[in-house]
This record gives sequence, C-alpha cells and structure tokens, in this order.
Amino acid sequence: MSRKLYRLTSEKLEIPWFFDDGQIYMSDASSIPMLRYPDGSWCHYSNNYMYSLFKRGLSRKNGGGTLKAYAANISHLLRYCYSNNIDLPQMTDARFSMFIRALSDFNTTFSSSETRSKNSVINIGRNCLGLLSHVGKMRFDDNFVSANGAIKGEQKLVNIRNKDKGITFSKSYWFHRSFPSPSPLKKRFPISEGNMKKLTIAAAETEDVFIRKRRFAMLRLLESTGCRRSELVGLKVKSVYSALAEHPHLLRMPTSKAGGNRSSARLVPVSKTDLKLLENYITYNRAPLVKKLGIEDHGTLFISSTTGKALLANTVTQEISTLSKYSGITERTSPHMFRHRFITQYFIMLIKQHDLKNIDDCRRLMINTGALKQQIQQITGHKLLSSLDVYIDLAFAELTNHVEVLDSATKDMKLSSLQRTLQMMKIELSASKREKGLVELLEVIADELNDLL
Repeated sequence: MSRKLYRLTSEKLEIPWFFDDGQIYMSDASSIPMLRYPDGSWCHYSNNYMYSLFKRGLSRKNGGGTLKAYAANISHLLRYCYSNNIDLPQMTDARFSMFIRALSDFNTTFSSSETRSKNSVINIGRNCLGLLSHVGKMRFDDNFVSANGAIKGEQKLVNIRNKDKGITFSKSYWFHRSFPSPSPLKKRFPISEGNMKKLTIAAAETEDVFIRKRRFAMLRLLESTGCRRSELVGLKVKSVYSALAEHPHLLRMPTSKAGGNRSSARLVPVSKTDLKLLENYITYNRAPLVKKLGIEDHGTLFISSTTGKALLANTVTQEISTLSKYSGITERTSPHMFRHRFITQYFIMLIKQHDLKNIDDCRRLMINTGALKQQIQQITGHKLLSSLDVYIDLAFAELTNHVEVLDSATKDMKLSSLQRTLQMMKIELSASKREKGLVELLEVIADELNDLL
C-alpha cells in the first residue's frame, strides 16, 4: 500500500468560482490534496471535505500548507476504515474510540512506525472528527458527530488570551472522550555551536558537488537569517542579487506566517560574505544544472539535483537529518533549532545594548519603542511579540551563565558569518576540493574583516 493517500492538484489548475453577467470567473485551485483509499479508489467524502476547507481559505502555500496537514491526518482514518472494511458513514462512537487507541499501537497496518505523541494523536483525532461531522452534513444528519450523536464528539469554545493586544478571544476545538490527556509542550532549545560545526563538516564531505554547495548555502541561511524551512525553500535568486546591490545588505525573505494564502515578505540584514556565498552557488552550481537539465528557470534558489524543481520544506528537514546522522549527532536536530539560536542570539545582543535587567524591561522596551518593535518583527517574522518570550528567557539564561557577547548586533552577526564561511572554506580546501569562486569570496572576507577590526 502507498504510504501517502493524497496527491496535490496541478499548479496550473483553475476551477469555476462564480458566474456573473454571463461570465464565468475562475479561481486558482492549485495544491489541493485529493485523497484516495489504500487500494487507489476515490474517497468522495474526504475530497468534498478538502474542497470545503479550500473554500474557507486554509493555506495551500509551500506545497499544500495547512490543507496538506489535514489530508495527512485524515489518511489515518481512511486506512483504518479500509483495514476494517467499513465506510465513513458507518463509523460509530465505539469504532472511533478504537481508532484513537490504535493510533498509539504501531503494529497496525494504518499506523506510523515512528513514536507518536499524545498531542499528535489529539490533533489527528480533531481533524478526523471535522471530516466525520462533514460526512454527517452531506447525508443530512447534522447530529452525526455531537453530544448525543452516533459519534459523541463535541465542539467546545476555548478562551485564548492575546497578551500583546490585551484581549481574550474564543476558538472552537473538537473533543472526544477517547482523546488522551495532552502532553506538556516540549521546550525546544537552540542548536549548539558544536553541532553546527559537525553539520558543516558533514556537508563538506558530500561527494556530489552540487548537493555539497546547496547544503552549505542552506546551513548559512538557516544560521544567519533565522528563517523557517518553508521560507528557505521560497527564497528567490533575484532576492540574493537585489540584496547584493543594496547597502546595507537586506535580503527579502518570504514570510510563511502571513495567514491563509497571502504572500508577504520581510527584510533581513545579511552579510556580504553570505550573499557572495549564495551568488557563487547560483553562478557555478545552480545555473549550470538548470542548463544541463534543459528546464525553464522558475527562479527559486534551492532546487532538486535531479529534476530542477523547487525543493519542498520537508526536504530541508531531511537534509538536516541526513547530515546529523553522518556527523554522529545523537540529540534531536532540526532546521527550526537554527531559528531558535538566531533569535536567542539577537535578544542577547539587544539586552546588552540596552542594559536590560529582566524580561519585563525587555518587553516594555519592545512595546514602547515603535521602531524597535517593527525591527524585531522584520528580523524574526513574528506577528505577536508575546511569542518571543521564550527567546528572551533563553537569552537571559545564557547571559546569567556568563556567555560573552559583543555589544554591536551588526558587528557580531558579521563576525559570526565570516567565521562560519571561513570554516566551510577551510574544510573544503583541506579536502583538496578546489572550487570556482573561492578566491573572490576570500577577497570579500578580507574586506569585511578590515571594516570590523
């Protein structure tokens, strides 16, 4: 059986949206997941539900977005129904309870081989209850999933406090008696300096030149911009050239948290050294590959070595996982840990610059200084300042442990970038891998060092 039960609609697909004054108006319908059962048969109920979510405006960015997450979760229920030879309308409360319990039993045919957290089980269950409720409505049974229905699930309002705006709003969630108790949220720590060095060494030992250079470029951007993986794969070649032509060098980074399918971007300060590293990758590795494959250049910075298509966000996670395995790192490592480190280091520098004593001082400074608030949101890509509290805590913890930092944020970022780039070049040269562009890159580093010293 196929592991994935869904496929995304074509990037060029359009569907009729409404009819007015004799004219049909079309709507972009790309990247909508279409679901099938494990035997390949069409699941009408699931696809009708996907269409309803599409009409609600759920994100389809970066290869499916939120819609794809729903499809992946619903796939578990389709496998369960297929394995037990039942149709979705035949689900009962007892069967749904058995399904939830089976999500933690990794010997079942529809379950993952990897450990699944309680919170993940709850999230899958909620998405499946949403589907089953939709199935009931399609069959004119609005109470199919309800307190007294065939499946005793309920939607309850949960009050959520927005600390930034000082308001409380309500959000609706599905609940069922079979759901496990939520696990406490795990605190994810920044990646360590030692592990970043190990990943760099592992990248340098990659035999394929294109993949090696692409990995170097990925690692540099993850560290120097604090971007999310979806933002990394959305970066354009023209953004690199635009940043090189400007002073100060500001890289236009797509922002994945704009909401729905809206596109937005932020400007992140990046050193000239990092930009030259990216330019060398574009000139000597990416461009020749596009020409060799004979494809139309879509302009996305990171592309597949075999097809030339833009990489998906999951590929970034796979790359970091592969490098971690090769380098012998035993602890959990992910692209998002680079983001944690970037933002933590940014707040360490901010605390030192303004001589802040505690987290309250830091929050007051951000709230009361409009320009600083805007700068922080530009650099980190956060819409809510309250989301940054965990990084402020980590920054104060590092300072308490007597971690020395430079007073100048710009200077520190540049020195860190230069150090990492020199490290990459040293590793490559020590392996006798002479590459085009290294001489020019060394000249840029020398110039920037002269400016800093």
